[in-house]
Amino acid sequence: MDTPTYLVRGRRLAENAPEMQEALAELHGTSERPRCLCVRGGIDMYIAKLDHWVLKRMPGTGAAHHPSCKSFEPGYDESGLGELIGDAVIEVDHAPTEIHVNFALKKSRRAASLRAEASEPAEVKSARRKMSLRAVTHLLFDRAGFNRWSPAMEGKRSQAVIHKYLMEVADNIMLKGVPLSTILIVPEQFNEQRKFQIAEQRRQKLLPLLADMGRHASGLAIVLGELKNVEESWYGKKILLKHMGDLPLFIDEKSWKKIESTFHTAFLMKDAEPSSGFRMVLSALIYPRTETAYCIQTACLMATTANWIPVASAQEGQLLAQLTSEHRHFMKPLAYDSKHPTHFASALLLDAGSTHVPLHCISAFWDEKEKAAKAAQLRATPGAWLWHSEGPMPALPKRIPRAYAGPRPTTRTAQTDTHQQDVDH
Repeated sequence: MDTPTYLVRGRRLAENAPEMQEALAELHGTSERPRCLCVRGGIDMYIAKLDHWVLKRMPGTGAAHHPSCKSFEPGYDESGLGELIGDAVIEVDHAPTEIHVNFALKKSRRAASLRAEASEPAEVKSARRKMSLRAVTHLLFDRAGFNRWSPAMEGKRSQAVIHKYLMEVADNIMLKGVPLSTILIVPEQFNEQRKFQIAEQRRQKLLPLLADMGRHASGLAIVLGELKNVEESWYGKKILLKHMGDLPLFIDEKSWKKIESTFHTAFLMKDAEPSSGFRMVLSALIYPRTETAYCIQTACLMATTANWIPVASAQEGQLLAQLTSEHRHFMKPLAYDSKHPTHFASALLLDAGSTHVPLHCISAFWDEKEKAAKAAQLRATPGAWLWHSEGPMPALPKRIPRAYAGPRPTTRTAQTDTHQQDVDH
């Protein structure tokens, strides 16, 4: 993927140009906007401050960018995000994304008493759509770009990168008035020299939950990590996550059986193809039973490829493996909470011209209703690629390099930009 170039106060600058940070600092707070030059005429961007100045796409403009641009995002209706945007997910320029969820962040310790009121209600409010824990997980992966792939990302998605970018995204998502990062735990990459420091930092983040012990409700935190092992314990099951072996999670036997039943497709997919490197990512709401024992209240599991790209079926896994082996640029639309996941493409090819190409799969194991829904979707999507699982995979659309036009932008040549290496995760 080409290094992005931008128009900043009349100058064409590459994203990693030495003078870019100074130029963005000068422009921040003014009415003038930098423009992404991935398409003719450019597209307005806005400037955000993290540990450095960054350029971000304006809300609702993702589909206007060239498919090969890092700021490209398909239309909201091409993933489950479209059913949540503007209601459960609120995006405003220059402000953190605000989300509304269907789960509480407190675990009640006693049943709430019901109280009836005789008077008629003064008003009726329409129900706000809210997102599940799975949808929050999809949003984090979507915003961190882990559902996107280019050959330059090969070998760069370590646990350190997963931790860094998920937490960075969570820091810019507001949940119930606080940054999501304040209650989110993503295991840091194990480091023998820093293991005690890492454990202490995690303990400090969990202290507010312990402060609520003994009250009528205890706080909850969200843990997101790769499932390593499930062991027997006196409580039922002990869940171990990779890079976080010093903080096992506990769940009762009945609840774990329900998880195995609900996510049986993901378990079967991983067991059937052990050489594929499929990962099982656990997202869980946890609460303390003691100072060192945390239990799972709510959980969801998500299968991903070895490169951390979410995948919903074995057929999709085969398609994404083929795309990766052919060194293609693509992204995986995520279903979020949609009740119609078959409407969405299994992948969007980003290197086949000026528009992205939807890649659709139809499984021989689908029922007739699912097949009919997919057929209706394909009729409304001219030019889509299609693979029936009972037949061989068709050849993928040919790669069409994006033509470069215009003078070369200023770029970094003296040294490698280490942050840019991270961005190509």
